Amino acid sequence: MLMFSSAVCLVRRILPLSTVLLLACGVAARAGSEKQTVCCRTSGGTRGGGLSLWVHLVPPSNRFNPGSASQAALLQGTTVKPAGLTVRLLTMKGQLTREHHLEPGFAGVTVLTLPPQSTPTVWESFPTDFPERPPTRSVIDRELPPIEGPSRQMMGTLADSCGGSVETAALLRAFDLESIDVYLPSTLPVRCEALSK
Repeated sequence: MLMFSSAVCLVRRILPLSTVLLLACGVAARAGSEKQTVCCRTSGGTRGGGLSLWVHLVPPSNRFNPGSASQAALLQGTTVKPAGLTVRLLTMKGQLTREHHLEPGFAGVTVLTLPPQSTPTVWESFPTDFPERPPTRSVIDRELPPIEGPSRQMMGTLADSCGGSVETAALLRAFDLESIDVYLPSTLPVRCEALSK
């Protein structure tokens, strides 16, 4: 009788552990089968007198089709001294296909004319002087519907404003980025560049 009681206690101890292990395996298997997302469209900035932030002006989903204009936009935050940004395009497997260095500048928006892409492409950006910082990453996917609504209208405004400026509040509102709490001037200069090798 004592032996039977001991066996029952052992089973009671093992059963919860095995249940937890089975649940953990199930979660891991489900996570492995899900499509990985590329993070993130906003940065954490750099410390000290470096760049306050840099942001891909894309929809919150972080995957977008740049449409027939084949343009994307990058917001650079405030900085004590002019800061440059490095822009890279990579395959979904991480192979570099194009790299472009933006000249050092203060807070502003750069409209990038993208090269043709037939497959989904990862776009990443990081401060040239701080290559160790985690980059912002977005996916360019021409199989998606082109961006619509306020984001599309703002992209048109930016493309028409090269050499001019854009209202910061309207820009952030168009891309659902109003939660950005880093100081930005009320207007931002707009620069335009074509990505080259």
